Amino acid sequence: MVVLIVDDEPDILAWLSQSVRSLGFSPLTARSGEEALKVLGEHEVGFLLTDFMMPGMNGKELLQKVRARFELMPVVVMSAVATTDEAVELLRLGADDFLTKPIRRRVLAERLRAVAEKARVFEEARLFRRFVQGAGDHLAGEAIITRSPALLELLRRLPAIARGEAAVLVSGPSGSGKELVARAIHRLSRRAEAPLVSVSCGAIPDPLFESTLFGHKKGAFTGADRDAPGVARSAQGGTLLFDEVADLSSAAQVKLLRFLETKEVTPLGDTRPAPVDVRVLATTKVDLTAAIGQKRFREDLYYRLNVLGLQLPGLGERREDIPVLANHFLLRHAPAYGSPAQAFSKEAGEALVRRDWPGNVRELENVVQRALVACEGPVIGLEHLQLPSQAERSPAPVLPFQEAKRAAVDAFERRYLGSLLDGSPRMSDAAVSAGIDRKGLWRLLKKHGIKGKG
Repeated sequence: MVVLIVDDEPDILAWLSQSVRSLGFSPLTARSGEEALKVLGEHEVGFLLTDFMMPGMNGKELLQKVRARFELMPVVVMSAVATTDEAVELLRLGADDFLTKPIRRRVLAERLRAVAEKARVFEEARLFRRFVQGAGDHLAGEAIITRSPALLELLRRLPAIARGEAAVLVSGPSGSGKELVARAIHRLSRRAEAPLVSVSCGAIPDPLFESTLFGHKKGAFTGADRDAPGVARSAQGGTLLFDEVADLSSAAQVKLLRFLETKEVTPLGDTRPAPVDVRVLATTKVDLTAAIGQKRFREDLYYRLNVLGLQLPGLGERREDIPVLANHFLLRHAPAYGSPAQAFSKEAGEALVRRDWPGNVRELENVVQRALVACEGPVIGLEHLQLPSQAERSPAPVLPFQEAKRAAVDAFERRYLGSLLDGSPRMSDAAVSAGIDRKGLWRLLKKHGIKGKG
């Protein structure tokens, strides 16, 4: 793994290079922030190790520019003069670690090995993005931003899934990125040059489902003043995406099942079936296995759609992504709102990470946009986020039993782990207090993105 070391003092730069090489990394060096940005533009770097106090562009300014260009790249900042407040500020701006000079070799080894794991995740994300770029559309790779090992594992499977023709069901809570994943599958497939046609299942009135899917002939019904091909034939040679397929009525499910079985359409007012060449993808926020048990979804249709299944985690299950996504949305939307905001305050950042985010990534983006409107300075504070308290939120919709049970268990586990670590910060003591083994406790902490100590 390549490490870029930035320091204006030649002796320190040489010592760090030798130390990094002895740890199994390949060092690149730069003597200024400006030179570092040039190196980053010419080489693929795993992570950055930079001094804080340098002539010209200092470590803080370099960190901000790196975050704007390489959101997931780990950055470690070193300093002999930075105050505690400055160190906290650097961590809040996205630094992954802070080292105080002079640095002992043992400490350097421990800290760099820890950050190397984050660098591995960054490299996996970059490889996925490069694959999508090779498919001719870099936007899909840029849109799926994550440090979550679970989500990265799912993304690594997409090229193999895209090469096939089997139906794919993408499941996950609202706002978790299901449609982005479905669109990435299309862009990575051999059908990428053909249309991707999305059907919003909840937006089609039941009487119009058949004509919307299959089309109609002129005069087939009142108001049919011309032929309409229907969405299935509009996607000929490409991909047909059924968004939130659980919203279909029982009658519409029967018609969709018949289409999946025959890959033929018969427009209303016609008697001649026509073959259609499309690949079918579907998304759902509903637990379809529970819906089948409640007789709200057909089991045979479920197996037709779920030949390959992908389950996206909610934002509450990948809290390590919250700061990354929040900064991404800040940088993305600030110019459009004419906002001078460049960062979040410590309190605002902590509030974002603590929140459950029932609306997931979509809700986080909305909160950041509202904050940009409210904030008139360079730092978004807690008061600008306008986060409603739990009591002020609108009543949550009634969920299927299994989905509601999982959400309740996850919320309980997060609260319990927080209280447990507050009372017993050492892992061994916490495990004894909880009555579970240490490995089990680590698994729970990892599941919820909570860091343990000792």
